Amino acid sequence: MQQQGNQRCHFASRKSIICVLLAGALLGCNGGGSSGGGSERSDNSLGLDGAWGGIAEDVEYNIYEISATIQGRDIVRFAVDGTADPDQTGTIIPLDNDVFEYKNLLGVEGYIVTDPSQDYALVLNELWDFGVVQKGASAPYGQANITDLNGQWRGRAIGTYGDGYFRYPLEVSCNSGTCVSTVTGAVVDQDGNFVMDITGQQSTLNVQHITRLYFDFFVLGETEEGVIILSKDKQFLGAYSCPPPFQMDECDFVALNRVQ
Repeated sequence: MQQQGNQRCHFASRKSIICVLLAGALLGCNGGGSSGGGSERSDNSLGLDGAWGGIAEDVEYNIYEISATIQGRDIVRFAVDGTADPDQTGTIIPLDNDVFEYKNLLGVEGYIVTDPSQDYALVLNELWDFGVVQKGASAPYGQANITDLNGQWRGRAIGTYGDGYFRYPLEVSCNSGTCVSTVTGAVVDQDGNFVMDITGQQSTLNVQHITRLYFDFFVLGETEEGVIILSKDKQFLGAYSCPPPFQMDECDFVALNRVQ
């Protein structure tokens, strides 16, 4: 993805969300919402056990294959383009039923965000490696074209701020390179507390296929851009969007399942 312009796209009004979150933190407010996050499990089962595979990009936009094996709370095997990389193994910490932190043996930290079935996940780390993996998938991961995005997608966007994160539900409709994203509910923080209601907010994305399962996009009428990666079976997509200089704390990350 080429860097251009002085902003990048967000699927919602991130600036407004962060202002409300930070104001609440400064005032010591919890918003009175229902608790829906931050769940800790008493056993080692996270529902992630098994082999995972997919493709990823690094900070230089190089595309490569990744595979991993998870047992309990540990990534016990990790490979890049088929070559084992023991330094990338590490420990997983649950933050919610579908949001996890991990730290590899080099001390690099990142996030894993799964779909509700825990058959798919987007993965990212602080070095700006970003990828999409599918449980049970193995190389080769195949090719895609622009029409493979056609249809309806549903899931949520997640963004980080300070020591916390927020989320909001999202639906995306794509047709031949044009995707319209629509926010379908309120923004909540990591504990499920109400932040603000942005239901109905829309953005129109112009998407182009770059290579393999990898796409980039810009938002019509804006200078903002983002990246989309499909799972091997093309039933899940992970995306990110943020302004330069591409700091993780200024990005929104999107995990969507195909619904038709």
